[in-house]
Amino acid sequence: SVLISSCASNPHHLSEEAKELDVLTSKPKDNDCEILAKVKGTHDKGSERMAKNMAQNMAADEGADSIYFDESVSNGSKREVMASAYKCN
Repeated sequence: SVLISSCASNPHHLSEEAKELDVLTSKPKDNDCEILAKVKGTHDKGSERMAKNMAQNMAADEGADSIYFDESVSNGSKREVMASAYKCN
């Protein structure tokens, strides 16, 4: 549990598991991958990279091996990134 709390304390730094994810450039076909979860990363100061890191960490926590970034939205100074976590391999 110590490891989990230390990861949770900085959700914008990529975990070792998140670094292993394949970042997909197009949405996979249904028979190629199984969708595990929809994840949303946010960053209050508007960094898309930090929001993506958060989403990638969440996808890794779901057991995904791949991630596809569906949408990036700016909401005032806040940045939100919606992504799909996939199991492809």
